[in-house]
Amino acid sequence: MSKSNKNKEKSSKKTNNILFEDFELPDLDKSVDIFKNRYFKRELLPLENNNKNRILIRCSQCDFTSKSSWPINTSNYKTHLENKHKFLKNLDITSETSSNIESTTSNTITSYLNPTINTLRKRKSFTLFDSEEYIRLILNFIINNNLPFSIIDSKSFKELLKYLKDELPTISRKSIKNRLDILYNSEFKKLKDLLARNNSKFSITLDEWNSSNNIDFLAITLHFYNNKFELKNYLIAFEYLNEDESYTGNLLFDILNNILKEYTIRQKLLAITRDNARPMNNLVNITRSQYLERYNIQIIDNRCAAHILNLIFNSFLNYTFFISNNTKKFNSKIQDLNIKFINYKDLYLSMRSLPSIIKSIIKAIRNNHYLKNNFRKLVLEYKAKNKAKNKPKKLILDNSTRWLSTYNMLDRFIYFKKEIAILLKRVNNLEKKKRDNINIDSFNISENEWNYLIKLRNILEIFRKPTIKLQSSNYSSIYFTIPYITKLLVELDKLTINIDNIQEENLYIAIALLEAYNKLKEYFPIKNNNNISILKHLYLATLLNPQFKLRYFEDNNFPYIIIEQIKEYFIIIYKEYKENYNKSLNIDS
Repeated sequence: MSKSNKNKEKSSKKTNNILFEDFELPDLDKSVDIFKNRYFKRELLPLENNNKNRILIRCSQCDFTSKSSWPINTSNYKTHLENKHKFLKNLDITSETSSNIESTTSNTITSYLNPTINTLRKRKSFTLFDSEEYIRLILNFIINNNLPFSIIDSKSFKELLKYLKDELPTISRKSIKNRLDILYNSEFKKLKDLLARNNSKFSITLDEWNSSNNIDFLAITLHFYNNKFELKNYLIAFEYLNEDESYTGNLLFDILNNILKEYTIRQKLLAITRDNARPMNNLVNITRSQYLERYNIQIIDNRCAAHILNLIFNSFLNYTFFISNNTKKFNSKIQDLNIKFINYKDLYLSMRSLPSIIKSIIKAIRNNHYLKNNFRKLVLEYKAKNKAKNKPKKLILDNSTRWLSTYNMLDRFIYFKKEIAILLKRVNNLEKKKRDNINIDSFNISENEWNYLIKLRNILEIFRKPTIKLQSSNYSSIYFTIPYITKLLVELDKLTINIDNIQEENLYIAIALLEAYNKLKEYFPIKNNNNISILKHLYLATLLNPQFKLRYFEDNNFPYIIIEQIKEYFIIIYKEYKENYNKSLNIDS
């Protein structure tokens, strides 16, 4: 080693040795956060008796002091700030001499945009600027806040970035969009490779809908069990349909077929779950026909049970006027009923106005300060008096896009019956001028109307659990379909046995019940049909669930002929799978 190099090494050791007189603390700009941000002050004491604890450290928030040697371990000081001053939980707690620079790489969109707590990057005060991390954070900011890419080019955004750091790398919405495209292509390839390695078949759900701004979309979600027998689902398409004046079954088939072709899973398609719209009916019929001819596969057509229940639920609500139905057919039917049953006129007028009264009360309590504050006080008084810890605090308004929202609105409204009655009474006692400023359609709900609402809520209750259970996407729910629909049919059957008594009390509820019951039996001809062909895949799913097995059908008095057909269908499917499995292993059947 040369003499000059030895001198440099010796000088370096002296600089880092606290027992040397010429030892110096590094500049604050190069220190860790607790010193750089002035949460602690540090001072180098004179060298005495070879004492290494030469660094005096004082807390800027209190009288705490401590002495330290070199290097300074800052973890205890961070703990002091957290415990004594309740802040600064994300400080860099590495040693004063640390100089690690974190890399920022990510392989998936999920981890790229939403890193977990364990992998969340904490940019230390001394870390070199990382342009990749900078772009990732901006992309994450835009997507998580649903912002347009044009914000990148806005003057105010550029000023904000410039204030945080001068001489930032130039970034544009085009470069951000390109980065997103790169991520998408990377994820597409990974998913395609994953599907190619997977041994199971695949099912898809199709959802076509019209947005509030009159734009039509088709969403395609893929569902399958991976090789570890874990249920997985991926949104594989979100297609914009308004480029064509109308979309027929053939057009939708071309879109679906191209998506499945991209992922190379056309010959492994097992089932399609969809709603009951006419375009979906045509799409599924064409797909089943084409794939049977091309690939000799029988695709299962599964009408979404939760969607059917929602349709039936809404058809029932049509006759209660909580859902508006302005079709000529429905209005004509109501008009004929009012002419034929003139003695129900007062009931009709009350039922017709009650939904708007309820909604106006809910809106007024939300928006009027007098009502809002009085309602809150009433709820708190009840809570304190009855020691109710989990009592709801607010009313709920229904939402046409959310299933069961009318049930939830009525259930919560009835729950607060006492508070609402007291509140309406107080409003009635106000001066006319103040009362006129409160936008409520009626300041009174009669006891008969409350009783009607409770009966209506109780009928809707029987739809609640099946609808919730059958719309889940976190677990397989197909094997629940037969049990829950059967239970619902039993409940409706009990109600319709006394339909004459119900009609005498409320004609419209009676008609709504009969229509809902008949529509449910039309979609699910359980027990009433000696042929399982329409629902055979649902019967099979129930049979294969260890929770049910064949005993479910026996215990619930399914006809013998139905049970025998279920057995036969199971044997057919078992032999088919066994044959295909043996072929894959090159074993003779």
